[in-house]
Amino acid sequence: MTTTFFLIRHAAHDNVGDYLAGRMAGVCLGETGRAQALRLASHMAPEPLAAIC
Repeated sequence: MTTTFFLIRHAAHDNVGDYLAGRMAGVCLGETGRAQALRLASHMAPEPLAAIC
């Protein structure tokens, strides 16, 4: 049996700047980030995922 890992980075957020947004309240995906998330969702849809960590 083969195990496959997908390493997926977060999408772009609105407050790109000189600080790390991390878990700051009010930081949302921007237009680019939403497009990135939608592309990722359609790309990953056919993959059978057993866990998300």
